[in-house]
Amino acid sequence: MQYIKKSTVSHHRKESKIFIAFHYFLIYCAISFGGMALPAYIGNDLFQVFILTICGIYIFLYKKETLFTSRFILFLAVLFISMLVTVFFSTLSIGSTLSIICTLMIIYTTIHIDKRNFLKRFLNIIFILAIISFFLYSATLLFGFSAFSPLLPFLSTSSSNYELYSYGGFLYRFVPLHIGRNCGPFGEPGQYQCILAVALYFSLFKARLLRKQDRIKYIIVFTIVLLTTQSTSGYISLCIIIICFAQYPSSKISPKIKKYFTATIITIVLFIIITPLGRDFITTAVFNKIYGAINLSQGTAGARTQSIQDFFTEIEKEPLSLMGIGYDEIHRLKLDACAGLPILLLAIGILPFSILFGFTFWCLHKGNKNKWEMLCPILLIINMGLGQPHIMNPGLFIMAFYSFLALKKQ
Repeated sequence: MQYIKKSTVSHHRKESKIFIAFHYFLIYCAISFGGMALPAYIGNDLFQVFILTICGIYIFLYKKETLFTSRFILFLAVLFISMLVTVFFSTLSIGSTLSIICTLMIIYTTIHIDKRNFLKRFLNIIFILAIISFFLYSATLLFGFSAFSPLLPFLSTSSSNYELYSYGGFLYRFVPLHIGRNCGPFGEPGQYQCILAVALYFSLFKARLLRKQDRIKYIIVFTIVLLTTQSTSGYISLCIIIICFAQYPSSKISPKIKKYFTATIITIVLFIIITPLGRDFITTAVFNKIYGAINLSQGTAGARTQSIQDFFTEIEKEPLSLMGIGYDEIHRLKLDACAGLPILLLAIGILPFSILFGFTFWCLHKGNKNKWEMLCPILLIINMGLGQPHIMNPGLFIMAFYSFLALKKQ
């Protein structure tokens, strides 16, 4: 794979500060789709209209892309048409359909607008969010949630079931329900671990595209902060990344990167074993999580397992529901707590679902020559899809599409 030498938008050696700031803003908007405060603050519908307008102007007016010049645009068109069929015969709304298309369009736009610098800027944003979340999370543990009470009235709020749920969410979110866990700027730790796992994947497997000093700090920070989310899905993601990276050919890895990553893992393990704080962490974050996963009647693991069973029960009763029933019907059947992949399959139907993930995995195959570099994102997507209720996370699909869109000649 060769790095694209010239930016899609600017052929000048020096980009303007306005363009760089705009690109950072677009990437931040893409990440925000994963559960940050910006879409809700602006209004989800208005935010989608804004993103669709910006992406539409870039793709169709500036780049003049058509179905015949871009495989990705052809894929979007086929996916949209297939979902329209579901819209006509179910409760699936145009808004939900456009939300999926919008997520994919902003991924295409943010990568394509500056292929050379996208990855660096994407990781820079997540790195800044990770640093902020680590210090604020640590301060919350040390001084208590009440220490931030004077600040909370000045932050935006979000509600769940007509009750106050969280404060903030642009750079960090204070969530009373998850007071002992690091949610970063997201609504729950499971959403945050997803973006951190994606960032760690890029830092390890795309290290050749990053400066050595940058990737070392990325690896250390993303690994540590991922642990502070205390998310079962996050721990599984970390294990997947470690196992796949261990199988990665040594010729493709800088010895320093492997050394720093190994040293980070060993240091964390020693800290957990030796210190009282580490042992408390093991008790609350690991033992309780594993026990909750084994005892399927308790916690989120129990709720998700039960809802997956309800999903299969629904398929057995109504096989035609695989053609797509829409989110309103899913809500009526009380399958909302189900894992993300079954929810999406039931909502949009098996044909759009197959088109979406068929093209996603095809892009991973075409964009990555090494099998472990390709297998790791697939496993992370499956882990997220079975462990969290929201699978249409831009971070996951950025990971899937990046190599195909930025590193391969279209």
